[in-house]
Amino acid sequence: MHAVAALEAVARAKVHAVAALEAVARTEVLMDESASREEEKAFRESFVGLRVALPDYQGGGQGVIKAVVGQVVHVVVGDDNKGWKRDAETIVTSHLDELEEVKEEK
Repeated sequence: MHAVAALEAVARAKVHAVAALEAVARTEVLMDESASREEEKAFRESFVGLRVALPDYQGGGQGVIKAVVGQVVHVVVGDDNKGWKRDAETIVTSHLDELEEVKEEK
């Protein structure tokens, strides 16, 4: 009878050890995911303020990246002081792979 109780205790200890290892692994994965999220956010924010050329199917022209939300890029285009509403922003959405950086002319 004591041998069975001892084997059950060893089995419980192994189950607890495995559970502890799984918890450590989950914590490491969450830490990696949060670090990669921060890196991805910094990468997206590095595009804000960049002057880009819009594709022809979106009317062509140039604009400045205002924000990057997920895979969607918000580009401000046009002259802010024209139209029926003064200082209104015209924003076009696009994807990063559809935009091309425009070098500043001196």
